[in-house]
Amino acid sequence: MIHDRFSLFLQMIYDFTVRKLSGCNNEKLRGCSSAFLDGLISFPLNIPGTAYWKCLQGRNKAMRVIKIMLEERRGTLTKKQDKDFLDVALEEMNKAGTILSEQTALDLLFALPFAAFESASSAVVLALQYLQSNPLALAELTCMSLPPART
Repeated sequence: MIHDRFSLFLQMIYDFTVRKLSGCNNEKLRGCSSAFLDGLISFPLNIPGTAYWKCLQGRNKAMRVIKIMLEERRGTLTKKQDKDFLDVALEEMNKAGTILSEQTALDLLFALPFAAFESASSAVVLALQYLQSNPLALAELTCMSLPPART
């Protein structure tokens, strides 16, 4: 049960980060990313059917999905009030003399959700361990989050 909640929490962090970076919640991207994560820590044996091979296939599919998103956004690039990372990356790529290439932008859009995902999950685990070992801190946080009692 705790594992299910933790998995849902991690999925929520990943979805939130992807939505903030690209402005959309793409189910195809989540599937590719989970295939990538499942084989990330595996023996690097690039033979069809191995975890490493599936990891590489997941990355390649994710990069194709991100490239399609980039091309779609490039076709509809307009001045809008609320920009996301994809808009900023496209603007930077269109500048003369920029060091941001399309491949670098694609790599960033692929890697940044994992960076947020991994750091947030580690922080949550550390916070839960700290709260479990310090009941006074847990009690204080509980008091802070409860509304004041009315008399």
